[in-house]
Amino acid sequence: MAKWGSELNSGPLVPDIDDIDVSTISEQVRQRYAQDTSQRKHLAVWVVSATSLWLSAVLVVVVLLGRGVLALPESVAITLLLTTTANVLGLAYIVLNGLFGRGDAKPRKPLGGH
Repeated sequence: MAKWGSELNSGPLVPDIDDIDVSTISEQVRQRYAQDTSQRKHLAVWVVSATSLWLSAVLVVVVLLGRGVLALPESVAITLLLTTTANVLGLAYIVLNGLFGRGDAKPRKPLGGH
């Protein structure tokens, strides 16, 4: 953590050694892409798992409704299943689109203009 000059009686802000990056810009960029890739894999698996579980649950509810085991008015069942399924699929779309994008965006230049 940086210490202010009044604490050190020196005037200007003096950073601790922990505040200084020892990696080069290219190393930091590689680390960022490695972290992005890891996070993308994790979230993609999570979205696929959550969506699959939800759609399986919807299938179970539909089968139970069809066999008469679960008694809900038809309008309630339709509304419940459609709205929640739309929310789950919409969330999956938003998360995956945010992670993977469309590919037509220009890549960002690293800090320092290199």
